[in-house]
Amino acid sequence: MENRLRTLRRQGTNTKGLLEVMGKAAPVIAANRSIRLAGLSYRNGVLELDVTAASLQELDQLAQRLRQAGGMKIDVRNASAGRAEGERTQGKLTVEVSS
Repeated sequence: MENRLRTLRRQGTNTKGLLEVMGKAAPVIAANRSIRLAGLSYRNGVLELDVTAASLQELDQLAQRLRQAGGMKIDVRNASAGRAEGERTQGKLTVEVSS
């Protein structure tokens, strides 16, 4: 994610809002090696992250760390625990820069 962020900055794309929210969220997500980013989208100032984690607890901890980083509103949506042993938890987080 950090590489993509650097690429967008170099391109000079009109992505100020996206770069701001990714600049705040990327270090927090990258610091947790058990979280995997499955996809992302950005619309109307809101970054939506599709992630997988080892457990619902880890997903909740990620949301807490993002909130603690400051300047972001975080919502966890559509979290579902893996049904089979060893299956990862899937979740969707929305990240928005606070005013």
